[in-house]
Amino acid sequence: MEIAPEGTEDSHESSSNSSSSSSSSSFSSSSPASPASAPLSSASLSPSLSRSNSESPSISRGSPSVTKRKGSLVFLAKKNIAGTVAKSKLAKTVLPKPARVLLKSLRKIVEKVNNKNTAAVLENNLITLVVKAKVNIDEKKIDPVQFFEADTPLRAAFDLFGTLFHNYGNPRLELFQPSFKKIEGLFKDVERIVLGIFRPHVQDKTMNKLIFVFSFISNVEFYNKVWSNADLYFELFTLINAMSKYTQFHYHLDERR
Repeated sequence: MEIAPEGTEDSHESSSNSSSSSSSSSFSSSSPASPASAPLSSASLSPSLSRSNSESPSISRGSPSVTKRKGSLVFLAKKNIAGTVAKSKLAKTVLPKPARVLLKSLRKIVEKVNNKNTAAVLENNLITLVVKAKVNIDEKKIDPVQFFEADTPLRAAFDLFGTLFHNYGNPRLELFQPSFKKIEGLFKDVERIVLGIFRPHVQDKTMNKLIFVFSFISNVEFYNKVWSNADLYFELFTLINAMSKYTQFHYHLDERR
């Protein structure tokens, strides 16, 4: 471990004796490190990459460039953030304002027809999925155009909810059942598409969060609970209004690219 200092001292001594010796010593002291010392730069990363500081990190195999190591660490950090950020206010900054309004209204509705704990889990799962999507899009693992296939059934479901809202408060729920069934089918189409997009890129626990979300929004029983609750007018109005703002924008696939 004292090689570098000794090489420096030798070069000074050699310079006082002869210029040729000086150039030789100078060359040896500035020569590249031996292969055995190559992983040294990544050793400082080992606490975060291995269970023991004494273990060599697996990324040092093949002597990859520093750029690749940093890229790998950035991606791992992003994935870790995506897994935990759902409980943080920071995650909500990923969502545009209309989406935040929709999410807040949905949470309040679920609190009233189910309970606060279920509403919180649903909200956190939705935020997690949005962040996961953003991470994978940023890393070029998912093409955002893939999500546009889900736009058609999602837009149709939102429009139908808007139409039904005009009859909110009608106690004859049997009149709503055909429309509720159609909305359920539309959301199941969205679920099928989104599941297919996420499946190659996320863990099973994330897929389960996605399934949990759709177990609510693609469920006739949930719609019946909402429409039979006369205390949800304001929350439902806010939710439908947010859906309406989404459906007001129309664009073609070539424009989306």
